[in-house]
Formats: sequence, C-alpha cells, structure tokens
Amino acid sequence: MAGQPVALPRQRSTYFAELDTALPFLQATRNDVHDVRSFQEVFNNTTGSFNWFYIDDRDIAFFHSGDYPQRATGIHPELPSWGNGQYDWNGFLPQQAHPQESNPERGYLASWNNRPARDWWAADAHAPYGSAHRNDILDVRLLEKPNPTGNAEWNIPACKF
Repeated sequence: MAGQPVALPRQRSTYFAELDTALPFLQATRNDVHDVRSFQEVFNNTTGSFNWFYIDDRDIAFFHSGDYPQRATGIHPELPSWGNGQYDWNGFLPQQAHPQESNPERGYLASWNNRPARDWWAADAHAPYGSAHRNDILDVRLLEKPNPTGNAEWNIPACKF
C-alpha cells in the first residue's frame, strides 16, 4: 500500500511438527482408544490434515484432525493480511471445532479424500474444493444398493459439500 513493505509467510502450522503425530499412534497401540470420545481425543493430537474413522460393536465415528490456525476476526484464508501482529493466529482451533460425526442417521460414513464438512477450508494453498468430490461416487453407489436391513427408511441422502 503506497510503497509500504509487505511480508509473505511461507510457514505452515504443521512445519516441524510432523513427529508430534507419533503420539496418537502410540496411544492407539496402548489401547487408549476404547470409545468414540477417546478416539476423537486421541486423534485430535494428529498435526496433519486427515480423515480418521472409528468403529466398534456399538458406534461408528469420524474425526478430521489437523493443526488449524485460529484466525483473527475478519481474516479470509485466501486473502493477504497486514503483518503488524494485529492479524496473527490466536493458537489453534479446539477439538470441538473440527469436523466430526458419530452414528449418523443415514447409517454410514463415507470418505474418499473429500472435504470433511460444509464450508471447511483445506490448507490455504489448496482451498478451492469443488462442489463434487469422489465421495459423491460412493454415495451414489450406496443409493443404488438394496436395503440390507429390509427397513423402508433406507433412503440415504446424497452428501452435499
């Protein structure tokens, strides 16, 4: 702006934090994952952006992990901001703010490198997810399958992203 210097960072929230992701795998091998809540708490420790799934004899669940910056109010992830400290990150999003679901009404969870939730941003350099993803192919195929339970409520809604 009028010849003022601008800083363009190349740092990401996960740089130099890759080894931190070993913790959830250690916890999983120690059987610290024993229900939906413990699953989500353990895999919240994963620094990278991943879709994780859980299943036991009672529940199915999904959790999207990653160190996502808590952005200052009014900051858009695809637009530049001033580097004066006013717009810096304020830590990371808490576990409750991550996309997650357990025991969905439709009776299943599906994922194929898709956007984990409506309006969820990927890494700043990869935000332009389209409106349709490979996950939709899975949903269409499931809609074509006969209901294995015989229940008339097998009408699975198509996923909208």
